[in-house]
Parts: sequence; C-alpha cells; structure tokens
Amino acid sequence: MSTHRSQCCITCGKTAGVFLCPGCSETFCLVHTSEHRHLLEQQLDEIILKEKNLTENTTDQHQRSLMEQVDQWEQQSIDKIHQTANNIRNQLVQHAHGYSHTIGEDLILLKKKLKHARDSGNYFEKDIREWTERLSQLKQSFVKQQNMRIEHVETLTSFIRKIALIGKPSDNNQPLEQATIYNEYAWGNHEVRFILQEYQPTSRVFIGIISKKATNHADPYRNPTFYGWGKYNIVYLHGTVNTNYKNYRNDMEKGDVMQLIFDCDRRKIQLYNERTKITHEINVDLAKCPFPWIPHIRLNNLS
Repeated sequence: MSTHRSQCCITCGKTAGVFLCPGCSETFCLVHTSEHRHLLEQQLDEIILKEKNLTENTTDQHQRSLMEQVDQWEQQSIDKIHQTANNIRNQLVQHAHGYSHTIGEDLILLKKKLKHARDSGNYFEKDIREWTERLSQLKQSFVKQQNMRIEHVETLTSFIRKIALIGKPSDNNQPLEQATIYNEYAWGNHEVRFILQEYQPTSRVFIGIISKKATNHADPYRNPTFYGWGKYNIVYLHGTVNTNYKNYRNDMEKGDVMQLIFDCDRRKIQLYNERTKITHEINVDLAKCPFPWIPHIRLNNLS
C-alpha cells in the first residue's frame, strides 16, 4: 500500500498515517490498514479452501463412481448370461438323459428279441411287422431329439438393458464433422442412438451403414457400400442416389434424437425419429454391402 496524506481513513476518519490501498482505492490509517490486509488474507484463505474442496470432489471421485456403475452393469449382464446358459445346459442334459435312457432300454430289449428269434428260428410274418414298426418308432424318437436347436429369442423387454453415457460436455467451438463409431455388426439386432445437436438447414447429412471392407475408401461421401438416408428426401443404395424410395421424406430437425437400428438377420436397417415417431427402412443387398456393417453418420455444416 502507498502513502497518501490528503485523505482520511475510511474506517475511523483519522488523517495521521493514512495509506492508500491500490486494490480498492480506499485510504486507511495504520491500525485499519492491518485489519484491511487481514481481511484480504481471510478472503484468500476461503478461496483456497473452496478450490481444495472442489479439486477433491470433482473428476476423480465422480469418475470412480461412474466406473463402478459400469463394472456393476457388466457383472450383472455376465451373471444373466451365465445363468441362462446354465439353465439351457441343464435342460439339454436332462432331456438327453431321458431320451437316451428310454431309447437305450427299448433298443436293448428289441436286440434281445431279434437275437432270440435268429437263434431259435421261431418267428413269423407278424413278428417281422411288429419289430419293423417298433424300430421305426424308435428311429422317429431319435430324429425328434436331433430336431432340437438353439435360437435367439426376441422379447418385448430387453434381456440385458443397454447403458449410455449421458450429459457428456461438448465443445461448441468445434463443428460436428463425423460421429465416429467403431462397432461392427454381422448378426442380431443392434441400435445406435444419437442427437442432431449441430443440425442446420444447410447441413449435409449422411446416416446409415458401410461395409467394414470399404472403410478405407478415398471419398467417404461416395462410398460404394453406403446404405442410408440424407437430406432432400434422398436414400442411398450402395452409394447411389435414389428419390421416393419407400416414400421417404426427411423429417430431421435440430435437436432430434435418432435411432439407427441394425437388423442383420433380416438384412435391413431402420432410422427412427423419437420426435416424429416415424420409422424408415432400407433393405440391404449383402453383395453390395457385405458383413460386417459399421455405422456411417456424418453431418457437415456447409456454412
């Protein structure tokens, strides 16, 4: 603080030993200069304490909490898979044991009758018909057992609920060029959910799939395996532009939440807009876009 004797102390009004504070531009006497400085030190200590508390309670702790939730979801999902697999195994063992035991006993009994008939020669046409019919019945039972198979069962509720990271901070200074998603799909049903946060009337949009085998294509906007949707009611079939495909009309707006759905088993993809509740669908030719499929989502703001 610098000396300035032309003014009075702001606290007590004394003019002796007056100092000017360059921070607040107020004047203080010697006693109240010390008090003023002490007050500043207290304020600084409060800021340091708040900074310390914020540091201790931000990223690391919250990150650990999120990681624990992901680990818990992973373990619960694995437990569900193990439980279902064990249930199917037990059913197979019980079923196979029951069939094998029954068919085995019947075959042993039939084998004894046939051996006795051959050794004794005591059999006639009626016996031949009876043994033939019994052997046919046992064969049918064996075939029924072989008809068992494992299938993926579709239910209204998800067997394993998906999780997603919500509320990720974004850098609004960076234009959205491409949503990079590394998942690849070749069987089953899958879903990619995203928000058109940076969508503008002048945006150039590509939402769909490409084949993993064509990810190194020089021009990503003209990928020959691309199947999907764009602006101006355009549908892309193996990279070629089509209009009026299944009466597709672009219904995308800024902030829309979209779902890109992969139906690999039926060789088709779907685009669902959660705002309009409208679903668009494209049939995919595997000769033009072979498995595995990769999400191909691009939004280029031309302005």
